[in-house]
Amino acid sequence: MIFIFIFSLNIFYFINTYMLSWFIFAHATDTYEEATFYAQTRKIIKNNPNTRIWIFYVYSKKIGKLFLIENGEMKHVFNQNKKKMSTETWCGTILKYVMEHDEHNKFGLVYYGHAGSIVVGPWVDPTMSFLKFTQVFMKRLKPLIFLGDACLLGSIESLYEMAPYCRFFAGSPSYHPYQSFITLESFARPTTNLTSAGLTKYVRKLSCEFNSIEKLPNYGCVIAFDLKNLREITKNIKNIVFKKENAINNYQYDLADSVIESGPRKKLKELVINKKCMQNKCPKKIHGITISTREVGESWNIKFSKMAWGKLLKKINTSKESKESNE
Repeated sequence: MIFIFIFSLNIFYFINTYMLSWFIFAHATDTYEEATFYAQTRKIIKNNPNTRIWIFYVYSKKIGKLFLIENGEMKHVFNQNKKKMSTETWCGTILKYVMEHDEHNKFGLVYYGHAGSIVVGPWVDPTMSFLKFTQVFMKRLKPLIFLGDACLLGSIESLYEMAPYCRFFAGSPSYHPYQSFITLESFARPTTNLTSAGLTKYVRKLSCEFNSIEKLPNYGCVIAFDLKNLREITKNIKNIVFKKENAINNYQYDLADSVIESGPRKKLKELVINKKCMQNKCPKKIHGITISTREVGESWNIKFSKMAWGKLLKKINTSKESKESNE
């Protein structure tokens, strides 16, 4: 009986060791960023050899490689050339392989690279729209956690799109430094408590560790959110006014501070789950989710109009406070 009990404990420990696997979709635009990413992956291996991490590294829109970090080693699994395949099929083939070869099927997702609130990839030549990113990656993986190692993914445009597929997010509502989640000690030791309380505690720990590291000046901070009620809260937003006092830069505003209705304004602020480690780390005007008023070209307007937030925003009254009212 004692032997059976000990054997059962060992099985339980082994399963929990790998309960959460990471999947990283990485994209860099030059050799410096590529070298930076690989240097950061070495830190993962060094920090904890028991972490299982899949990396789909995209070198261009048509060439990618799949890697697996496991047992302290980084292995090249295979190349995936796009050729005449659609982006959905190209990335879907990778995801299908990963899900078939990862028996635990519980994932945390990381996007590493450039991004805007509407696209992932370089702004001038994006890899894909954020709408397509959620459909291709999040809808399939259904990640328990999404970490945004890129600019602007903590904006309402991105968060509203991912909310149906992902409960917890940590990332930058504004600009993101070169420091990455994947170098963190807590990233290399993912939680084995996959309850809501356990994941809340873990995402808070990730974001607070990130904020404890010195970053580039004038860059935003990392904020963690529980997205469970985001879409329900925004149903009650009727009016948004962009005030100069709430401006983060020339096109970004704090969303909660811009909402006129007190009910949703209060609830939006309650979505932040790492408030304590934001103190003295975040710029004064960044309190949570941001919203953009950037004027974009026709191609971007088409992408935005197809996003869930773009459709909802048409039903909300928006206005910009005149300069005279601030004088």
